[in-house]
Amino acid sequence: MEAERINAIDNQLSSLTARTLELRGYL
Repeated sequence: MEAERINAIDNQLSSLTARTLELRGYL
């Protein structure tokens, strides 16, 4: 289903953003 794919991509984006913010906190 298209909605599921969009949801999965959204989740990946969210974790990527969270990881980036974490890395920025270390610098």
